[in-house]
Amino acid sequence: MHFLQPIWLAAMAAVVLPVIVHFWNDRRGKVLRVGSVALLEGASQRMSWSRRISEWWLLLLRCLLVMALALVLAGPYWTPRAVSVKGWVLADSGAVGFYGKSIDSLVAAGWARRELRGDDYWRSFRAEDGAASGVAEFRIFSSGVIHHFRGVRPTSGRVVHWDIYAPKDSVREWKEKAWVVSADSGWVMRGVAKLTGSTFAYQMAAREEGMDTSVLDIGIYADAGYQQEVHYLKAGLQAVQEFTHRRMRVGMTGSSAEGAGRLFWLSSKPRPSGAIGDSSWKDLVWDREFPAVLARLVLGEEGPGKRDLRMIDQGQVAPLVGRARAHDARMPTIDLGPAVWVLLLLLFVTERWLSKRA
Repeated sequence: MHFLQPIWLAAMAAVVLPVIVHFWNDRRGKVLRVGSVALLEGASQRMSWSRRISEWWLLLLRCLLVMALALVLAGPYWTPRAVSVKGWVLADSGAVGFYGKSIDSLVAAGWARRELRGDDYWRSFRAEDGAASGVAEFRIFSSGVIHHFRGVRPTSGRVVHWDIYAPKDSVREWKEKAWVVSADSGWVMRGVAKLTGSTFAYQMAAREEGMDTSVLDIGIYADAGYQQEVHYLKAGLQAVQEFTHRRMRVGMTGSSAEGAGRLFWLSSKPRPSGAIGDSSWKDLVWDREFPAVLARLVLGEEGPGKRDLRMIDQGQVAPLVGRARAHDARMPTIDLGPAVWVLLLLLFVTERWLSKRA
């Protein structure tokens, strides 16, 4: 409990006044001589004892009245005590297997343990950074797989130490796409993700249910000055078709509305939505990597996504050092004045009631 004007607490010394008044009024009565009080002796003792107890209650109530009045004048209020922690430990679900001892030692030393939630760790950090009012330092333990760190690198004014670990499974494989080649066979595109990156490989497999049986329509729209580039584009598409055995139908189109599958755009005109390429392809078709680029565009490789095992660099994971965010360090206060006023009123009413019965 705190007080706005604690000097008024000295007024509690006035509690001696009810004591003085009480003993001043408790004077010995006059002696009345009577013939015999034998029949009244027991009742007289019980009445005297009851009156003496009531007077002590009155004395106590009057002392409490003086003390409560002093509390009201002092302006009492209460401030919740903040939990004092050295910092926050943020860890994802797999961090215990790699940094369990470090996390336990920090918690034992007075650090608060919190979960690093979500799949985007930078976004999760921003949420925790905004909620950690009065916390000066973070220790973070998380996976360093690159797909957990998206968007712009965050900025923070607090001290942040971020340790990362590599996943235990260093290779992941999956089937990206599969399409029919003949009546009894198909062609499968498989992805392989490693710590160093992801690659795709093609292999022949037995035909099975779910393989794509459609023919991929490819349209080419080109200005008059792009005839040679169109020739190389068609040659590249033919090489992709021969290598992957994907069923394709390639043709020229006279408008951007045609070409239901893929539309390649070799024109200086604005490229329509969904079209591939633009006037800059005039140089790309001469690049030796052009067939590989076409294969990715035509087959629509979706990439490893969450299977990606590439690791972010340790020096790029922690937030950038920036201006400290202003946190409201003031603790909420509760005014106890109204409660003391109610107590004062109850004491006064009780004192008046007892004094009338005394």
